[in-house]
Amino acid sequence: MKSYHIIITGASQGLGKAMALELAKRKENLLLISLPNSGQEELAKFIQENYPIDIHHIEMDLCHSDSLKEIRYYINANQLRIKYLINNAGVLSRGTFDSLTPEFIKKQIEVNVQVPTMLTHLLLEDLKQNSPSGILNVGSLAGYFPLIKKQVYCGTKAYILSFSKALRKELKPFGISVST
Repeated sequence: MKSYHIIITGASQGLGKAMALELAKRKENLLLISLPNSGQEELAKFIQENYPIDIHHIEMDLCHSDSLKEIRYYINANQLRIKYLINNAGVLSRGTFDSLTPEFIKKQIEVNVQVPTMLTHLLLEDLKQNSPSGILNVGSLAGYFPLIKKQVYCGTKAYILSFSKALRKELKPFGISVST
């Protein structure tokens, strides 16, 4: 069994779930992070029963003020070596800008920009210690061009693209690959 773990945010459904299942098939140990009551517990149980890997899961809202402290505590308490980070959690826009509430806009920016940025910062020393290692920031074609009814989403994905490109150059000397 491998001695390191891969973190996947937004792992309970969609692309995150697909990546979790594929990585489990490849015998990669996982730490899944998703919203409470999002189906992650069932996914973790399915993976545990069907694949010979070490799997951990945390249900939390990554926008909660203590979420990064809780993740760090969990990693330390379980003595997990983090080698890869997949920043997959995201919130998509569905409406004209004037129809979106300020609360929704704030949440979208927090989940799509602040969370992957701060989670990357939190885990940077782990990734350096376990190099060669890597970060996958899930982007979107929306990061390359504007789309009506997805204006904030496009902006957040443009940030992820630019952030990832800059980080790729900065972290290359440490053996950390950064992909979008």
